[in-house]
Amino acid sequence: MGRMGKTYSEVLTQEIKKSWDRCSAKLLPRNLDKVVTIDKEQKEILISRYILLINLFRNIVKDAVKHLEKGLLFFLLDKGGYLLDYIGNITEEEPDFPISVGMSFREEDIGTNAVSMAIRMGKGVSLTPDDHYCYIFHNWYCYAAPIILNGEVIAYLDISTIDEKMEKELIVITNLIISLINKELTYCKDFNTSGINTKISKLSDKQIEVLRLLSSGMTEERVGEELRISVNTVKYHKKKIYAVLGTNNLPSAIVKAIEVGLINTA
Repeated sequence: MGRMGKTYSEVLTQEIKKSWDRCSAKLLPRNLDKVVTIDKEQKEILISRYILLINLFRNIVKDAVKHLEKGLLFFLLDKGGYLLDYIGNITEEEPDFPISVGMSFREEDIGTNAVSMAIRMGKGVSLTPDDHYCYIFHNWYCYAAPIILNGEVIAYLDISTIDEKMEKELIVITNLIISLINKELTYCKDFNTSGINTKISKLSDKQIEVLRLLSSGMTEERVGEELRISVNTVKYHKKKIYAVLGTNNLPSAIVKAIEVGLINTA
């Protein structure tokens, strides 16, 4: 009697071939000379939506890296395949292309890769250098898996090595980090990635600008002059800001706005 069904390895092999066929059909060059990256404004919006998850990723991974001797690259990506943050402890070998926040790991932009395959298959995926479509990953071993919260994929974690096959180790480390992230997220009932959050998204551009100027140390009178509005209007915007952010004073409003990426102090 024949086998009842295909193994996961066989299914993955078929999906990788289909991905290569799609890349070829779109005439995606295998020798990409540059990567696709979203613009500065889009990047700021993306970071603001995921700031909590990014901070969790940084704290957990930086702690894990201290105990790892092997050279690894850790990538946190949004559910669409755009890079949110990355950390590496690779010293001898470096990637052959520049990595930056906002970089796309989508199949149509950078060819077959572990992240694009994890997005398509909805589960963890291991890829060898030969599995990647574009030459920029010619020596990469990768494992990518979804981060799932309340049954919904909210992001992806990818851990990669260069010139060193560590499939079992990558799977174990990735799943451990995802488990730690999920544990922390269970304490964050309001976490979502559809926007900064429902309330904060109601702040107008003018109110955000008022908050930014106030956070720089300007008085209400100076803010009014800068924006050509009355002091009473500035006070009105402050009240609205406090209500939306759930605070009752300017210092706490500024802290909350920085935490969610609404403003920055740079």
